[in-house]
Amino acid sequence: LDAAILHLSAWLAELPMPRPKEKERKEGGSRGARGSGLRSRVRGAILERLRGSEETSDEPSSHDQDAGDGAFNAASVLYDPSLFSEVREGWVRRHMAAAREDYTTRRPLLLCAGTWNVAGKKPPAGGLSNWLRLERRADVYAIGFQEVVDLSAQNLSAGSGGQLSSSAALWESAVTAEFGTVHATPYVRIACKQLVGILLIVYVKREHLPHVSRPVTGTAGTGILGMLGNKGAVAASFSLYDSTICLLCCHLAAGQLAVDARNLEFSNLQQRL
Repeated sequence: LDAAILHLSAWLAELPMPRPKEKERKEGGSRGARGSGLRSRVRGAILERLRGSEETSDEPSSHDQDAGDGAFNAASVLYDPSLFSEVREGWVRRHMAAAREDYTTRRPLLLCAGTWNVAGKKPPAGGLSNWLRLERRADVYAIGFQEVVDLSAQNLSAGSGGQLSSSAALWESAVTAEFGTVHATPYVRIACKQLVGILLIVYVKREHLPHVSRPVTGTAGTGILGMLGNKGAVAASFSLYDSTICLLCCHLAAGQLAVDARNLEFSNLQQRL
C-alpha cells in the first residue's frame, strides 16, 4: 500500500497546473496558491480515507499506538481496491492508447451495400448480376430490400417467426444464386432477417469467416401505431476481426414532405436497435 501511495503521489506531482495570470501574481498569487494546494488536498483526502478505514477495523494497529503523537502508518491499513481503481484504470487507458500502434494491425476492407424497393414483385428472370456488381469482389456485401411482400393484414406477421415468407425466400435465393457463381472468391451468408416487407442479407468472403464473431440480428417496427412492421428496420451486427459493424435496412415514411417523420422514425430506431 505504501508503494501505491508513493506512486499516486508521484502521479499527482506530475499533473500540469495552470500558471497564474499576471493579475494573480500582483495580488500575491492567491489563486496560484490555491491551485498549487490541490495536490496536498488530494493527498490529505486519501490519507483521511485511509485513516477512516483503519478506525473502523476491529484489530489493533500501530496507528492506535502512535495516535498520541499524530503518526500514521499506511502499512497498517487494509487495502481498499476502490480507492485506486479510477487512477489505475486511467493510467492503463493512457498507456494502452499511447502504445496502440504496437499491437494494432490495420487492414483495409471493402463493404458494398445495395438497397432496392421491389414493390412486391418477384426477382427478374435475368438474374441480379447487373445490380450486385460482384466483379468488385468486396469483402462484405449488405443486400437490403423493401416491400418484398404486398402490404396486407395477412402479411403483417411475415418474418416474425424467424422463417422467411415465400416472397422473401425467392429474393434470398436469387441473391444467393448470384454469389454461388463467384467460384474464385466464395462467399458465405452470415445474416438474413425479415420484417414484413423488409429483408436484409449479409455475406462475407469465406477467407474472413474465421474472424467473424457475434452475429446478431434484430427488428423494430415504426409503422401503424408506431409498432407494426410495414415501416421500420432490420439490423444486423457482427465483429469482423476486432472491428464491430452494424448494418440497418430501413423502410421509413414516404413522401418529399415527410422529412420530419422520417427523422423521428430513425431516432426511434436508434433507441430500439
